[in-house]
Amino acid sequence: MKAVILCGGKGGRIRGEEAVSLPKPLVPIGGRAMIHRVMDHYHRHGVAEFVLALGHRGDEIASAPGYNPDWSVHFEDTGPPDEVGKAGRLLRLAHLLREPFFLGYCDDLSDVDLLGLAVLREHCGALVAMTAARARLPFGVAGMVGARVTSFEEKPLGPWANVGSYCVHPQLLSRIDGDAADLEADVLPGLVREGRVCAMRHAGLWLQVNTPIELARANELHAAGRLALTA
Repeated sequence: MKAVILCGGKGGRIRGEEAVSLPKPLVPIGGRAMIHRVMDHYHRHGVAEFVLALGHRGDEIASAPGYNPDWSVHFEDTGPPDEVGKAGRLLRLAHLLREPFFLGYCDDLSDVDLLGLAVLREHCGALVAMTAARARLPFGVAGMVGARVTSFEEKPLGPWANVGSYCVHPQLLSRIDGDAADLEADVLPGLVREGRVCAMRHAGLWLQVNTPIELARANELHAAGRLALTA
């Protein structure tokens, strides 16, 4: 099974010298580009064929060193981020997506059980199997009736959140309405209403690297030996 990784955005929320000089997927974590760490995780699960959906500064991503020579990587220009949505990028990759595939993002680090995700999608007969995790909220939560507080819990676990790691059947592409379509906002809600989406609960590592604080956290995890994503 191949993996599609979306890496066409601008990554404007990450700041710092390296983040400005490099496309976001090439920003290093522990000395290795973010995109390569994501691909390392897929490789650990037997994936050796990748499709990188490029956009902003795609030529730099395609020409960067560090890709494992054992990988077969398709570098596909899927258009600029202000014109093409995440689902629209998949539509532009339709010629490469004839069989079920993994789908993820260049800035999501996790230790998701990808093979388990694939088995779940097939067992459920779903078009999409997503990964869901619960993160602890950084604030207290109050229950209220009018002005009266009826309950209070400090920093509870939040609701199940989308980790951004999917297994997808190619029939999903027929549900995408044009280049501007967004996967999470435009496509998934309709599939959920039809009962065509299932989810695997995940209690392990999950870190989105969108901000300087999250980038620093990723480097801290690596330094502590907790970012064990390499093959």
